[in-house]
Order: sequence, then structure tokens, then C-alpha cells
Amino acid sequence: MTPSEKRNAIAEAIIKANWNIITVLADLDVPIKENRTLHKRFFDGAEAKRKELSEILSLKSENTKLDGKIDINIDDLPTIKEILSMS
Repeated sequence: MTPSEKRNAIAEAIIKANWNIITVLADLDVPIKENRTLHKRFFDGAEAKRKELSEILSLKSENTKLDGKIDINIDDLPTIKEILSMS
């Protein structure tokens, strides 16, 4: 597998895993479904981070060595605890 193929496989796995987590949280029967503003912010933030990750990885050259660490700042998304504690 070439470095480019490895990079793409890692990026796809990270994006899919993050999206699966977000989808599961959205499907939970918790008050987030009643708060459309938070729900929209959550998905808008998640989509923005997905796009940001895709752009960062696409900018890496064929010869870039990926060290296994991809820093994704998700501070602007609500935490699971915040979502579950909403009343």
C-alpha cells in the first residue's frame, strides 16, 4: 500500500467512525431532538470538522509521512455529557 493509499484509508476510517458516533448520538432518545438549535449546531459543527479533516488530508503531498496522529479540535461541539444532561 502506498503512503497515499494509507493516508486515504486512515482518513476514510476516521471520518466514518466520527460520523457513526454522531449518528448514534442523534438517534438516542434524549432531549437533543427537542432542541433544534443545539441539534443543528451539533451537526453543523460535525460536518465542518469532517470537511476540515478532508481538506487537511487532501493537501498533504504524496510523500508526506502520516505519523498516525491527526489532531481534530472538537471543542465547539457539545459533549456527550452535555447532550445527555439536557432537560
